[in-house]
Amino acid sequence: MSMKTILGLILTAALAAAAQAGPVMPLNEADFSGAVSGALKSFAPQAAAVRASIDNDDLRDMLADRDPAVRQAALVTARDHMGDSRIRDLVRDMARDGREETAVRREAVRTLLWGSHYSEIREFLMELARSERDVPVRVMACKVLYFAASSQSDARDRLLDLAKRERQPEVRAAAVWALFDATNHSEVRDALKDIAFGSYDSEDLRVEALKSLYTAMNQSEVKDKVYDVARSAYGSRAVRVAAVYALSAVAGDSRVRDLLEEIARRESDQELRVAAVRAQSLDVQFFRTYFHLGYRLAPHGPYISPIVNE
Repeated sequence: MSMKTILGLILTAALAAAAQAGPVMPLNEADFSGAVSGALKSFAPQAAAVRASIDNDDLRDMLADRDPAVRQAALVTARDHMGDSRIRDLVRDMARDGREETAVRREAVRTLLWGSHYSEIREFLMELARSERDVPVRVMACKVLYFAASSQSDARDRLLDLAKRERQPEVRAAAVWALFDATNHSEVRDALKDIAFGSYDSEDLRVEALKSLYTAMNQSEVKDKVYDVARSAYGSRAVRVAAVYALSAVAGDSRVRDLLEEIARRESDQELRVAAVRAQSLDVQFFRTYFHLGYRLAPHGPYISPIVNE
């Protein structure tokens, strides 16, 4: 069973089966990094066929409605219509319109995820992530780029640059968030490790980097560092808690299992004890939320992108 089983691509079926079958196996036996985006790509045509029943002309009218709440709701429907260039262009115009309400602009950017396999949309998102003045909109643009970053070097490079050099904390954290599905690339792992295991960045950013490294826990260079952070009694508690949770990806490793049991039994800090107990469990809902992972509601049901809850 790979770590991406927990990531939720086959989360409901595989983990439910594991819970019935017996102990959890170590999750470092295969590299499935990038599978989140792969699932979204493979499911997109089915999603459009099953859920997209509204007429495109009606949808365009709704996207131009005077009521911002109607426009925002229409953008959710537009996710399944991004194959229509007219809808795609309209959503992009809404995302760039500085006169539009921030909540509507954020929803428009989120909707562009479903069109980010088009190069012109990807380029627009990269520019928005680099230079947009409205910080919440810029944050969403960074996060939406996670889909492209797993396979497209231009999106990956933009996020890496923001993760390393951006001065706006929320934007930098969003870029770190968005790199979680690209950890099969060594330059991404190196950047995330520098943040997570360094001493110069804030607790919050280090925790975010640890969360994104969850998909690289099958790499010994990552697992060993996370193990050391979880074991240390001298570092930040918040960072240590995140490291303990990350060890859930390799809980079948005997050394990791021993450490988690020791923390659960002997640690004086309640939050760390809870984290250690949880890291040994199959608390699917908690982990897919904590590590912002995509999932399916049923074995053959629609794939729910992590961007939906952001």
